[in-house]
Amino acid sequence: MLEETGCDAVMIGRGLLGKPFFLDELVARSKGETYTLPTYFERIELSYAYAQKLCAYIGEVRGMKMMRGMAIWYIVGMPNSAECRRELSMMKELQEMHEILDDFKKQLSEQEAL
Repeated sequence: MLEETGCDAVMIGRGLLGKPFFLDELVARSKGETYTLPTYFERIELSYAYAQKLCAYIGEVRGMKMMRGMAIWYIVGMPNSAECRRELSMMKELQEMHEILDDFKKQLSEQEAL
């Protein structure tokens, strides 16, 4: 894009919501390398790992309040994710998030098996 348009920079902004891997993709593409997007399961694991780090940093109560809004971005676009997003938007504890995501991973696995 930089070469085609002659622009000095590209603003990413909300493109990173739920997609921390997006920067890796941009770097790879800027070097002409191929990039493979993370699987649904990898994205789910990324969201939980982020929640763990956030809770360790600012505490579980504050961390989970923040994750209610962020966690749903990690699963947007996944099949049949509406119910999971609804549950994530109301979670209060890290363990609850873990259970919600585990149930969703089971659903995804069952769908893949069909």
